[in-house]
Amino acid sequence: MDGRLWLDSDAPYTPTSQVPIFADVATRDAQWTSPTNGSLCVTLDTYTTWLRKNGVWQPPPGTVIAQGYVATDRGLQTANGLYDVANYQPSALPYPVQTSMTATWQWGFGTGACQSSVDIFRHVDAGASPQGTQTYYSVAAQWARTVANWSWTVPAGSQSGYKTRFNLVSSGGGNGCYVSGDTSYIVRAT
Repeated sequence: MDGRLWLDSDAPYTPTSQVPIFADVATRDAQWTSPTNGSLCVTLDTYTTWLRKNGVWQPPPGTVIAQGYVATDRGLQTANGLYDVANYQPSALPYPVQTSMTATWQWGFGTGACQSSVDIFRHVDAGASPQGTQTYYSVAAQWARTVANWSWTVPAGSQSGYKTRFNLVSSGGGNGCYVSGDTSYIVRAT
């Protein structure tokens, strides 16, 4: 093989069109210094197809960039206040992405009823204050669980992570409430 990928005749190229293949992005960037928007290539280290769009190499729309699961057990909390539950803070990417998450929080087991609100924030950049708050309120109960789904688009160069914060407003008659939460997330190229 000569380091090029031959496309099938049903592709939007002629049967003799070729997509350049590179060992990795560093090799691609060193060897192909002036690609035009709309250019395609493949890197073999990750077997990723890349599309040149708006002057930046990015995976095709829908490609999964990151996914994972974060669980946090805050244990028994006896004071009302704010508690971080789960955070995801990746590095900023040079292309836009869509972040989607599902979050679940549990709290309760105080001698009195526990009550809380849960906030989901979108991180704009590492260290910056969260933005795009979504708040979910609970009823006073001895055991409660909340599930939320949220999705947002992140512009190129911005943080695609999130932060969830639990606001315990009634800690079970002073004997405390157990607080835990987990989130699953997926980040895709747009």
